[in-house]
Amino acid sequence: MLICPVCEEPLARTETGLRCRHGHQFDRAREGYVHLVGSRHPGDSRQMLRARRAFLARGHYHPLAELLHSLALAHFGVPLQAEMPPETVGKGAHSGPAALGVLEVGCGEGYYIGNLQCAMATALPSAPPCFGLDVSKDAVRLAARHYPGVKFVVADIKARLPIASGSIGLLLDVFAPRNPVEFARIVAPGGLLLVAIPAAAHLTELRAALPLLGIEPEKERHVVEQLSPAFTLRDAYSLEHPMPLASADIVDLLAMTPSARHLSAEAIDAAYALAPLAVTAAFRVLAFSRA
Repeated sequence: MLICPVCEEPLARTETGLRCRHGHQFDRAREGYVHLVGSRHPGDSRQMLRARRAFLARGHYHPLAELLHSLALAHFGVPLQAEMPPETVGKGAHSGPAALGVLEVGCGEGYYIGNLQCAMATALPSAPPCFGLDVSKDAVRLAARHYPGVKFVVADIKARLPIASGSIGLLLDVFAPRNPVEFARIVAPGGLLLVAIPAAAHLTELRAALPLLGIEPEKERHVVEQLSPAFTLRDAYSLEHPMPLASADIVDLLAMTPSARHLSAEAIDAAYALAPLAVTAAFRVLAFSRA
């Protein structure tokens, strides 16, 4: 499934990493990941990654992970849980062919793809290989240490992806940038693309108290239009739940988002005074099928 970023030939596993037939060699890091492409964008900082890992480890976004698990398993024939009905905008349940591979782009420290790999290994008699891709070497290093069942690579989502054409049956994009041309190239016909975005009510209580970055107006419509040349929106799911947050939770939540780059030290300190605070988590998960 992985291809050489230099010549786009298939990569084969060697004792020390990956190698194509033209001799381009990519060494495997001690943690198990492979660096396949360079980028001027460093990705998320170590501080953001540590904050995200701590926040997610406390289970605050677990309902979102569970919804993604259910939709992914439904793609492989495991029925959707009855308590998670879709807001149907298309024909309903997915019944695409078994995926050649599962990939999360912009995987960060690996929470979603790592937990999905565990869920599929438990629920499926023959689970597909799982891959995680991120531009941040620090993120991929953290992910590879924590989720050994997933193959992680450093690559830029905005460039040509080191993934073979038509080799992905299930693609995850959770709060990550999108590359419609590359998504269309790597996802097999009948494949499933799951895109998670924040809903309008996400973190309403924090936004009322702190100058956080806003959510793009009509973001969902823009995502659908962006992907429409190759993907058809089949289902849309709304997920909203309260999160009781302590001071440490609020600080980690702020530190793990792009808002951290725009908040002053005084604003971060003021976040401690907000706790305990019940904050709304609100998401939209868009399920697309590859034409």
